[in-house]
Amino acid sequence: MVLYPNTHSKAGAAEVSRPSEMNLEPIVRWLADPTMRMWYIGFCMFVMVAPMVLLSIWYHRGIRRTRGGRALMRRQNSMIDGGGDTLDMARDISAERYGLGVKELQAIAYWVVAIWILTCILAFGFLFIADEMNKTLGP
Repeated sequence: MVLYPNTHSKAGAAEVSRPSEMNLEPIVRWLADPTMRMWYIGFCMFVMVAPMVLLSIWYHRGIRRTRGGRALMRRQNSMIDGGGDTLDMARDISAERYGLGVKELQAIAYWVVAIWILTCILAFGFLFIADEMNKTLGP
């Protein structure tokens, strides 16, 4: 590992830093501004809502294209209480009772939701981390 002297500090070569390190302070300071913070929160809300709306539209269009998918939608629409029937439907999809196309569509939806959850955690988590860093960095 090669260390480069930090030429920006008063200590000169006494301090070393890695060029791969990312300085988050400017971004954290940017999030301390109330206007920028609201814009970032708006971005986070967009990240939270838009993918699920698009996934819902894509899923319902795809599920209606197959005979098994249409049967699945009829079963879902006829449910009175969703408790046990929902789990049974998930098991039936996994067992390919509605066809391989429905199972593949469901698997893609699971992956998209997993990636969406991680993205939301990162987006909102960065906001929490920035708050804590702003508390320690001060004005």
